[in-house]
Amino acid sequence: MCAATVIHEGRRTNVELQEENTYRVASKYGGFAAGEESSKRAYFMTFMIAYMRDFTMDHYFSADSMETSCPWSEVSNLINKTKELIFTHALSHGLKREYIFATFRVTQLYETGGVVYIYYGFNFYGRTTEEAVSIFEGMYHALRTNVISLGGSISHHHGVGKKRRRYMNLVYPEFMMKYLDHTKKFFDPNNVFG
Repeated sequence: MCAATVIHEGRRTNVELQEENTYRVASKYGGFAAGEESSKRAYFMTFMIAYMRDFTMDHYFSADSMETSCPWSEVSNLINKTKELIFTHALSHGLKREYIFATFRVTQLYETGGVVYIYYGFNFYGRTTEEAVSIFEGMYHALRTNVISLGGSISHHHGVGKKRRRYMNLVYPEFMMKYLDHTKKFFDPNNVFG
């Protein structure tokens, strides 16, 4: 299933025309308007994802999301290779195919490329939490290096943070790393901002 959240802005007459055109195109391809309330609920879920991760671990499900941006020429390739890698990695650890989850969405569109969100996870019933974390960490590393090798970014808008810091040297030249380090030390000598 494909879903699109569309926001129309401008004067009322322009918005009405934009909506009419959007619904006409959607209808031509079997689409329909799901309504404003669905979009509000979907947006609310973006805030819940981090908390859901802890909840699902209590129910033997390890899951995460990963965002990246890449050129249009690589979007399909990135999605297909990443999905294949998720299943290959999980199956190599003896997890059952029907207990593996992988889905993708393109969230922002630009002239040169798009933002791809990767949602993935697996049921680890019968395994310890430590085993699940080990499988997950191996999968995360394999996915992140795969995304980078396909021209994807470390992050699009969530920032690099502690988890992705180890991949910076794969995408930034040495002089850029030094520049970032010196800038950080100058503006934040006490490391207040992590």
